[in-house]
Amino acid sequence: MNSLSVAPTVRHLDFLLFAVETWLDVVQADPSMWHSLGIGRKVAQWFEKVAEEDETLLRRDHPERARIDAVLGRLVSLGVTEAQEIEQRIAAEQAGTMLSNIEVDI
Repeated sequence: MNSLSVAPTVRHLDFLLFAVETWLDVVQADPSMWHSLGIGRKVAQWFEKVAEEDETLLRRDHPERARIDAVLGRLVSLGVTEAQEIEQRIAAEQAGTMLSNIEVDI
């Protein structure tokens, strides 16, 4: 995670998702992994940084939306507050897009 955090870039999204999905399957709800070691926070910070580079990461039509939502949802269920904040940003982005579409239709 430290290596990915040095230069967060969207091209590493698939690798990050694969790593987190694997960690979640292997260590599951081990609090030392997600809280004591801060991996959950680091994953969330990675998403934040990459979203600054590529705002499509937060959009509902992103090709990896299902995987991103699943990873963030599992982190939220483990109590990673920062993951919940990203979920809220995604929801706000989706609501904003929906409002824009409604305004265009009117």
